[in-house]
Amino acid sequence: LNIGLTKIVDFIKNKYPNEQLRIIYSDDLTKLETDSLEYVTLFDAWHPSMNGQRQLAEAALPVIQKQLDFLRIQ
Repeated sequence: LNIGLTKIVDFIKNKYPNEQLRIIYSDDLTKLETDSLEYVTLFDAWHPSMNGQRQLAEAALPVIQKQLDFLRIQ
């Protein structure tokens, strides 16, 4: 799935080259270690716990920060 999405993004980037347009795909969230129960709630074992939310935020922040920098948003 990640390889396919990366290829689609690359195709679109090549088809519509523009310095004002930025299309990205990041697989950072797929690389998280989620094999511990500390990352899910005890209520449903599906939604992230506070530790899981922190882990997701820390993984997403670098990608989001790059986009904010591109948009010149501080």
